[in-house]
Amino acid sequence: MKALRAKTGNELIHLHAVQAGVPDFSEAIVKASTYLPASMVATGCKYEKTRLLVFKPDNYENFRAMEFVDLSEEDLDYWNNDLTKALSTLPSTDTMFFPFGTYKLDMMIPMVLVSCKDYGSDVAKLGPGVAANSLPAKASEGEVGYDITSKVLSDPRGAFLSQQSFMDAMKAPRPWASTSSFLRLGI
Repeated sequence: MKALRAKTGNELIHLHAVQAGVPDFSEAIVKASTYLPASMVATGCKYEKTRLLVFKPDNYENFRAMEFVDLSEEDLDYWNNDLTKALSTLPSTDTMFFPFGTYKLDMMIPMVLVSCKDYGSDVAKLGPGVAANSLPAKASEGEVGYDITSKVLSDPRGAFLSQQSFMDAMKAPRPWASTSSFLRLGI
């Protein structure tokens, strides 16, 4: 997180990011846990050390939120702002996964997994103290993934994404009623 904050020049107080499989000892849940090791409670540690970044909202109002739709409009605006800043430091970002169910690995919080075409290079640009994971992300035997691109682009609320990239859309003045409408497509 320190490297990402330094690279963006922003505190990113509404976003927390870690590499999959890597504990972040500055994470609040790690500091608060006096009887469990970081390897059991830290966000990144629930996954193998794969070439994925785990992004989750931080400092939001609804502490019971398990999905993005459970966050307030204001919290989603803050999250979107921090997410675009973070993703702008990772030029080869190619896929965002929104896990749900068992793939969340008992972490009942909103989160996004991000993969990059050139993961090693993107992570290396964050600073010399950051070592990139080298294992490829693999799907488990019972895991199911859905490509919802056509559903998003065919919905009037997501059609603007056929004209511009996700990043450009998140930075531009919002053509919809609120920032969070994109995350509330109801697909």
